[in-house]
Amino acid sequence: MTPRWRDVRARLRGMRRAKRPSLMTVAGNVYQTLLYTVIIGGVFVQVLRSVLGDLLVPPGTGTQYWLGAATALLGLALVLRVLPALGPVTVGPAAASWLLAAPIDRGAFLASRYLLVVAGGAVAGAAVGGAALLVGLTADLPGAVGLVVSAAAVGVLLAVLAVWAQVRRGRERVLVRTAGALTVPAVAGIAVVVLLERAGSAPQAPPGGAATEALVGVAVVALVPAVVAAVLGRLRLRGLDRTAVTAAGPLIAALTLSVGFMDGSITTGVSRERRLQAIGTVRWARRLRGSRRRALVLADLRRMARARSALATAVALLVVPYLASVVVPPRVVPIAQLLGATLAAGGLADGLRAVAASRGLRRSLGGTNPDLLALHGVGPAAVAVLWTLLVAPAGGSVLSLVLVPVSALAVVVRFATRPPRTYGGSMVDTGVGLGPLPVGMLVELSRGPLLFVVLAGVQLLAG
Repeated sequence: MTPRWRDVRARLRGMRRAKRPSLMTVAGNVYQTLLYTVIIGGVFVQVLRSVLGDLLVPPGTGTQYWLGAATALLGLALVLRVLPALGPVTVGPAAASWLLAAPIDRGAFLASRYLLVVAGGAVAGAAVGGAALLVGLTADLPGAVGLVVSAAAVGVLLAVLAVWAQVRRGRERVLVRTAGALTVPAVAGIAVVVLLERAGSAPQAPPGGAATEALVGVAVVALVPAVVAAVLGRLRLRGLDRTAVTAAGPLIAALTLSVGFMDGSITTGVSRERRLQAIGTVRWARRLRGSRRRALVLADLRRMARARSALATAVALLVVPYLASVVVPPRVVPIAQLLGATLAAGGLADGLRAVAASRGLRRSLGGTNPDLLALHGVGPAAVAVLWTLLVAPAGGSVLSLVLVPVSALAVVVRFATRPPRTYGGSMVDTGVGLGPLPVGMLVELSRGPLLFVVLAGVQLLAG
């Protein structure tokens, strides 16, 4: 007799319930976590408000409005980019091997996971709407509610589109390209608004009543297709096979391990592998002529040219210093320039990280370690210099602009040459209820961020 999906799910629930800890244990863990989160989070928020309170310079109302609109579009593009990478409907190896191979209703078995995906899309969309509200897209209550509801409905639609792409294998590229197409007008809109604000002709916001009515109308209209799409997406779950529901398993496992072990290199390695698989066969096979050093530099430059997502991110980061020139005092703009240059150069420093992390690779390439690190640092250094030249009109003194690429390269090299994480360091009990703190691990985690903080202070003084 063919088992029903209800019987299978009831059996799984019973097994989980038998292994589940008691309610008091769970409540105690939740209370302790919330207590520490509220205390530490409250202190962090108060410190951040006291530090940034005098630095933030609110732009005009029209500028806030259009920056909020561009932020909403950019956030939705990010959601559309992330959802296909995470599955979105994913099961573990056990369920994929045993349950999906059994003669049960696959769509009914995956329905609970699909419901979580749709709810996650709605929450992500609502979060994007909330971020747009913080930037200043709208102020009155009806418009704010309409914006959040509209963004949540769009989030549901994006989640259903991701499931549709998962059912029809190969359609993920369509969503990725769509996300890129949405990112371009969002970044361009931010750049145009900032340039108009700097020129003294800030854009005007639409009348409050008209904007509120439009947002409320969009919210009402968007709910219907969101619900219909969610229902139709549920009917497509039967088309998911084991390959589709397990493709994102390595990335999700890497994210979980990175959080647990506080080591982002786990996720970085899996992401690099997925990116190389997406590139496929490299068709440009021109030989590298010249000396060994020239060949290594050219090979690293070719690798950087193939990293399209990192190049697009570096281009998108160009608006950060100009945006900072509108919302913060001029003396803080060099810090934004340093942050953008560090992220742009670091995203294109995979060759430097690979050489620094692999002793066997360094031996096969030959030469000394400083020589190899210097050769693979040429590309990131050129990116940092070019990026700094493009954002120089945003502000900063000559000294700060000279220090930006040097400081950015120093931070990138510091991050790339970090030793592997060790978990056997000393522990110190603070006596404040937080338990013993791993001092050695905290020192390892500060390698890179601490240098950035110091160099940011230097930029603040030089700017």
